[in-house]
Amino acid sequence: MKIKIILIIVLLGCTYNLLAQNNSKAIGDTIFWYSPLDLGLNDGDLVNSLSNKINSSNTATQSVEDNKPKYSTTASTQINLNDVLVFDGNDFLAIPSSIDINLLAEDSVNSLFTVFKTSSNTDDLQVIFEEGGRHKGMNLYIYDDTLYYSVYNLEAKNYIKYPITANTDYMITVIMSANHNVEKASMYVNGEVVSSIDLDDFGLVAHTGGNALGGINGKTNTHLGEFDGPNNGFIGSIGDMMYFNDSLSRNEVVALETLVGPTYGFESGTYPIELLEFKASIYNEYVKLIWTTSTEQNNDYFTIEHSVNGVYFDEIANINGAGNSNKIISYEFIDNNSQSVSYYRLKQTDYDGKYTYSEIIIVNRSSKDVSIINSNDRLSVIIPDIYIGGSIEIIDLSGRIIEKKDITDDSMSFNNLSTKASGSVFIVKVQNRDSVFIKKIIL
Repeated sequence: MKIKIILIIVLLGCTYNLLAQNNSKAIGDTIFWYSPLDLGLNDGDLVNSLSNKINSSNTATQSVEDNKPKYSTTASTQINLNDVLVFDGNDFLAIPSSIDINLLAEDSVNSLFTVFKTSSNTDDLQVIFEEGGRHKGMNLYIYDDTLYYSVYNLEAKNYIKYPITANTDYMITVIMSANHNVEKASMYVNGEVVSSIDLDDFGLVAHTGGNALGGINGKTNTHLGEFDGPNNGFIGSIGDMMYFNDSLSRNEVVALETLVGPTYGFESGTYPIELLEFKASIYNEYVKLIWTTSTEQNNDYFTIEHSVNGVYFDEIANINGAGNSNKIISYEFIDNNSQSVSYYRLKQTDYDGKYTYSEIIIVNRSSKDVSIINSNDRLSVIIPDIYIGGSIEIIDLSGRIIEKKDITDDSMSFNNLSTKASGSVFIVKVQNRDSVFIKKIIL
């Protein structure tokens, strides 16, 4: 069972009644909601705690004087004239660990929605939010004029990055979601889709360690390595934070951005499609490209682009989109002219001519070749490792399966085939979830 967790940091002042009226689903699933606007402090006051607006649990706290953020009503630090918490790089508020946030035993999925203001320093490592510790967790941080969204465990680090500038407000949505058993990380910046990457076989299970707003509570892990708190915290302004025990669809991202964004100087994006998957299946003589959408809005058409080096792409096909749809739709295209190694990407174009690209997928046909040795009514099949876990079938010309075996080794043998069916022509079919190899043989 996969539990989907949503983390939404709104680094600005969103009102409870407004969300309750316009997004009752999100309010019902909220784990915590912090807002500096509830504090009623004076400019420059130190903040030692931030209560949860939803219930009495999960209060964010800081007892060390030197690590307390400041309440600010100063225009230069505000976000569109909303009061904020200001962090100096050593400050953070500790968020209690819980099964709703980071202690769940099963795989979890989390997402972050945030609006924040950078300072004049966007060079140093600065953690805006983190949960977990050295080995497993997620975080949002700045380094070298770049914003990183990272999810990591013992086996892998995955991150999306986006260039940023100093003294600038940003509206960010990052989502780690699971669709069709494929985990995916996505990022939206200021209402526009930036990137989406697959996290194959990635599981973010219970990750002990601290959770923090504005810095590091204990340890966290980045593309630069492990870091300890309280150093390497955020330098800039943060406002409201909400954590939802649910996953946002693309339509829900648009709804939230429409609700929150304009108040703080942003317009919501209009995302034409929500792409659940884009993959390739390899057959003997061709490659089948398959993609699936869950929603489409003003979607005119798709363009399949092909490359032999992953740099220069050529258009090879256009496929009409559905226009507007709220149901799952699958598309496919067969490329009969694929190379031994091919690169593909999907371009989606709106009715108004705007377009976005998918991630690039790589197809290596040479690694999928199957060798068949036919000798004295004995068939030996040499199988690449990619097919192990799949199946192999021997089929006669009537379509009847003569033998079928699970592939557990790189060599499979079949004996006395001529005694099991009339005729001497057979079909060998080797397949796994993504690829199929078919060849006719004569005994």
